[in-house]
Amino acid sequence: RVTYLAGNAAKRAAADAKRQLQGFAAEFWGVKPEDVELRERKVFAREAPEKAMSFRELARRAIYSAGGRAIIGHGSYSEGAFALDMEYGWGSPSAAFTFCAQVAEVDVDTETGQVRVTDTIAAHDVGTAINPMAVEGQNEGGIVQGMGQALYEDLIMDKGKTLNPTFLDFKMARAPDVPPMRMLDVEIEDPSGPFGAKEGSEASITTTVPAIISAIHDATGVWVTELPVTPEKLLQALQEKGRVVPK
Repeated sequence: RVTYLAGNAAKRAAADAKRQLQGFAAEFWGVKPEDVELRERKVFAREAPEKAMSFRELARRAIYSAGGRAIIGHGSYSEGAFALDMEYGWGSPSAAFTFCAQVAEVDVDTETGQVRVTDTIAAHDVGTAINPMAVEGQNEGGIVQGMGQALYEDLIMDKGKTLNPTFLDFKMARAPDVPPMRMLDVEIEDPSGPFGAKEGSEASITTTVPAIISAIHDATGVWVTELPVTPEKLLQALQEKGRVVPK
């Protein structure tokens, strides 16, 4: 979402700075702004090829011209989505939507209720991956966060008071808990995103939980409907289904 919103704003700000530089070059050469082109790190007058300079030289001349001229581009972006009708659920909360499919493999110890995620693979529609390595890192982080929601993280409250407020009491996934993660970037350019980009990691978080829960069901035949799936909850579900014999 930051890439989508801030990226569009930054792109508009860059276009604004470009227009200002074109205007200065037009004044400098005595031509119309629409006749000034910026391409391949150079600026030139379309109808007068001899009037050309590097982009860096143009910026330097603007800064050190009479009185100086600060080239500051401004840009903003709002999704322009329609607000949701909270009574009927109508509307569009976003200008772009993303999709992700994920598979998880788990080992389940039916004697202790312990669940270990052993493998994951996710195919994520990211629009255009502007920085593929960063997208991969975002999606990997999303999977680990989803694992935390599915198996570990439990905020225990009692009458408004948090009973496990520190990392000593709030269990999270650690490095040894993280399984191999394979990412498949599905690049379908989004017309409203900056250079066709959309989000990374948000969809990988939300698909991790059902993938793990479904894998547990495939391994044991039981559904656990309350998160996180602690060993106690899983053992109780197994006992209710007659999958294990209470000791």
